[in-house]
Amino acid sequence: MSAHNGAHRKSRGLPKFYIVYFILLALAIAVLTVVLKTETDLLAEYESVQPKYAAEDAFRKYFSPPDYQSLLRDASYSAEGLTDEELTEYLSEQIGGEELTFASAASDDGAAMRYIVRAGSKQVAAIDITKSERTTEHGFATYEFSGIELFIVVGKAPEPEVPVITYTVTVNAPSGYEVTVDGSALTEPASTEHRADAMQYYPSTADGVDYDIYVLPELLAIPESVKVTSPDGEAEVTFDEETLTYTAGIVYSEELRAEFSDFVIETLEGFASYTHSVPGSAFSNIKSSFDRSSQLYKDIRAVESNLWMEFEPDSDSFEDVYAGEFYMFPDGVISCHASLTQVLSRRGKERSEVLDMYVFMHQVDGEYKIFEWHQV
Repeated sequence: MSAHNGAHRKSRGLPKFYIVYFILLALAIAVLTVVLKTETDLLAEYESVQPKYAAEDAFRKYFSPPDYQSLLRDASYSAEGLTDEELTEYLSEQIGGEELTFASAASDDGAAMRYIVRAGSKQVAAIDITKSERTTEHGFATYEFSGIELFIVVGKAPEPEVPVITYTVTVNAPSGYEVTVDGSALTEPASTEHRADAMQYYPSTADGVDYDIYVLPELLAIPESVKVTSPDGEAEVTFDEETLTYTAGIVYSEELRAEFSDFVIETLEGFASYTHSVPGSAFSNIKSSFDRSSQLYKDIRAVESNLWMEFEPDSDSFEDVYAGEFYMFPDGVISCHASLTQVLSRRGKERSEVLDMYVFMHQVDGEYKIFEWHQV
């Protein structure tokens, strides 16, 4: 809010308060820009040196399309007595018209990784990737191609020792959600973890969401389907290829949204009008929406003593109104994300202000009241 001069006092230039304010604001924006760019560059640098890209380069070189001459020259294999022509014919028959793919195999050694090349369901080769001595500018390890092995079984030649490739897959899902893997329900989580990264903001009554951790060892293939379902619908599931981990997100409640979205939006609009001295607005219009015992109620009530500094607009209106992401914590607290753009009109001119916040409600005498919120 800004103070205004008396009706008969003439302005004598921009006050020092505003000069300092705009300088600090510019500095803050500059610092934030530098921090965001640095974080983005670090993430891009980290992603660019993942081992899967070295494996992808080797796969393209030898198998997209298949380069039998290079394979027989560079790969290791056991096929004593067979000519290159015979081996080329064998590999061509093995691959045939099947789609060639590659996927990481389980590895206990972080310095070496193996990727299995398949023609359809047949394993035809292995690409080996190792950690190099070179690091990136910010110290991230890099990986390089170290070799390729062909799995060849021809005639009566001794069969090469091809290890059975197994996978250990982990599924993380909010506690109480139903988890199915390739159509089979999982019922026994290995453990439960309290995760703070499940949501962006929490009320003072919570600091995270409990997740059930399911571990599926010695699988012969990566699951084709992982579904996580809550009473409110199906969760979005992401997959980390490096750790073979599926993670389900929070499912927000459409039922709570239908019940409380109008209440939240009307309260935020009333709050925005009240804090800008819009004609017809008042604290009395919105006070019933808040828990009278909360600190938030006291803070909003105290705003009234400073409203004399506000340039009173003629009217206001609201655009881009949103209320969603409704979620109920186990203790009954409801959280949601709400935002709007307030358009203030004064003497034919308009200015806009965005209100973006996470709102938290709990029951008071059987009715839900807002007791905290966090402005983004």
